[in-house]
Amino acid sequence: MTRLTPRWLYLVMACSLSATAASSFIFYSSRTPLISLVCKELAYGLASVFCLQIAAEYRRQPALRMTWLLLAANAIVSSVRHALEMSWFEQVPNIHLLRQLAITSALLCLLGGMWTMAHAFLRTGLGFRIHRIDVIAVAGVFAVVSVILFFREHLSEANSSLLAPLNLQLFSQVVLAVAAASAVFLHRIILAMGGGKLAIAMRFLVGHIVGRVVLVLAGQTFGLNSPSHQSWDALSHLAFDATAWIFALAACYRASMFASALRQAPPKPEEILALSLDKQWSRI
Repeated sequence: MTRLTPRWLYLVMACSLSATAASSFIFYSSRTPLISLVCKELAYGLASVFCLQIAAEYRRQPALRMTWLLLAANAIVSSVRHALEMSWFEQVPNIHLLRQLAITSALLCLLGGMWTMAHAFLRTGLGFRIHRIDVIAVAGVFAVVSVILFFREHLSEANSSLLAPLNLQLFSQVVLAVAAASAVFLHRIILAMGGGKLAIAMRFLVGHIVGRVVLVLAGQTFGLNSPSHQSWDALSHLAFDATAWIFALAACYRASMFASALRQAPPKPEEILALSLDKQWSRI
């Protein structure tokens, strides 16, 4: 996987989204959901491999190892979640509950990864200062989620005969908002530590989370009330596909850090610290 650089992943992402868009908007193919599923499975599959590769770098740093294992779990469960959303499973008993359980589990893994990473970074003793833009960003995320919760009758599980799927869907929106807030503050911590590719990776992770929040709100606002509901539905699905690739890019940028370090210092690869920090990391 070391040869799959972010540049190559951008190309794979472009081909993937182009194939889905062409199938949906040009050929109006009935196979569009299947093509979309394959593309999302590829994105999350690559992301999980990258995350497991990064976790292997932290053999002596259990907190950061757990971070990337949780993010890998998020990618794996997300791939299962998207498979369950196919129409093939509509006749499965309690399928809506299973879908929401998968979504909630994936988001809890994502949130756990954010928190363990932030805890590990803060233990280094490097202070950071919250900027006004960070507070505004977090406030904006929670404002959007508040609107989603207020207009919950427009959520996909609002008409479910069971309360559990709707409650899980509402809970997942809260978890997503907390994960977005954690990612914003984590990005600020990383910038205080020097930034670099890790900061780029975190920006993609923030984009992945915030993008999903915005798309849920957009679906509530425009989806049901749009005169061209079918076109909007196809466009929103394509945007959700893009969020999967954004997550993969986040993991790819972080994974490329270790490969770059190996190329710069081939004689002693065992001494390379993935984040290029000082000896404080040994205590994490």
